[in-house]
Amino acid sequence: MCLYVFIAVDHCSGELIGTHASSSASRWEALEPIRQGVAKHFGAGEENIAAGLILRHENGSNYLADGFQDETEFLGTEISPAFVRQP
Repeated sequence: MCLYVFIAVDHCSGELIGTHASSSASRWEALEPIRQGVAKHFGAGEENIAAGLILRHENGSNYLADGFQDETEFLGTEISPAFVRQP
């Protein structure tokens, strides 16, 4: 059995913002630490609640999936994908 662990880290402070472990690596599982961080720092997941937040992510299929992109856009985050092989 494989276990996938997703984390979100504040690049300025190094603070761990959210974590999630799952047996699948779907776009919904990848969103969980983002949702945790938004809830902790901005409140409920309302539209544009995290406006001004820049989200840096790797180029994995779960992060490039329409569902992930749509949810982060709904939250108001700006997407900043890393260079390929340079997360």
